[in-house]
Amino acid sequence: MEAIRNKAPLIIVDNTNTKFSDLSYYVSEASNNNCDFSIFQFHVDPQEAFERQKHGVPLKTLELMATRIWHERMPSTWKVYDVGRPWRPPTSSKDQTGPKDVGVLKRRGD
Repeated sequence: MEAIRNKAPLIIVDNTNTKFSDLSYYVSEASNNNCDFSIFQFHVDPQEAFERQKHGVPLKTLELMATRIWHERMPSTWKVYDVGRPWRPPTSSKDQTGPKDVGVLKRRGD
């Protein structure tokens, strides 16, 4: 948070945040220090994330993380940008499809 207090012109927090509470600390610090902030939420199918990762996280864990963030609703006052098509939890064990394309940038509400 030193960068916020020192008024750095750009700060990027690259983190796996799967709950509103994970992000709220950073948003609170930015707001308390009169800094603008934007949240970019990158959507990736859990299977694709499993295949690309380097940390050895089990596929089931990635699916649970993706499902958790799917159900989270960010406050409407936050500037949240979605990158890619949001993954949706499968409705049945047969429905394992998800988006394969990323790179579409759209502000929520537009």
